[in-house]
Amino acid sequence: WAYRSARELPGFDRGQWQPRFESALTGSFSQSSGGFYSRGLINEALGHAAHAEADFHRALLMPDGLLPYHLTRLAFAQQAP
Repeated sequence: WAYRSARELPGFDRGQWQPRFESALTGSFSQSSGGFYSRGLINEALGHAAHAEADFHRALLMPDGLLPYHLTRLAFAQQAP
């Protein structure tokens, strides 16, 4: 969410975010809809569209987590051409 907000600021430098995202992907994520959603957002920001889509898909297949499920559906909608 911070990344999405920062993109709107003047002087935004995507390069400053790259190491943060790569580091975050090496961490562990919960095996829940929220964990897959978070990992999907990071993969999306890194430009790994196929990985992001797979993570979002797994988030949707998990038991309904209410907010993560809704946010994942929104992320899928934003990916649509």
